[in-house]
Amino acid sequence: EARAEIEAMRGVHRELMKKFKIEEAKANAPEIDWAYYAERVKSSDVVAEMKAAYAANPEFKVTTDSADIEKDFDVMIASAEEAGVKSQQAIKDLEASLLAIEADSDYANIT
Repeated sequence: EARAEIEAMRGVHRELMKKFKIEEAKANAPEIDWAYYAERVKSSDVVAEMKAAYAANPEFKVTTDSADIEKDFDVMIASAEEAGVKSQQAIKDLEASLLAIEADSDYANIT
């Protein structure tokens, strides 16, 4: 799902660059609603990492250079995929913990 969200953001970016000139985009750039994306992107680390990366660059550059844009999106996609792998591992670890707790307990003899 995170990959789909990033692809959607890529499409929005392309449309914005078509619609606005560079200077107008800089002057009129809306604030990012991080809470909106945090609610919708299931891999919570992705939004937090993107927000941190955005905050780390106070002079956020607006560019129409396709190579730069694609590189930035590729980095975000890689980050989303890494977060997905971590999430899957966390799920497996939790499932293993639950099985261990179940094996160590005597729930079958409780009446």
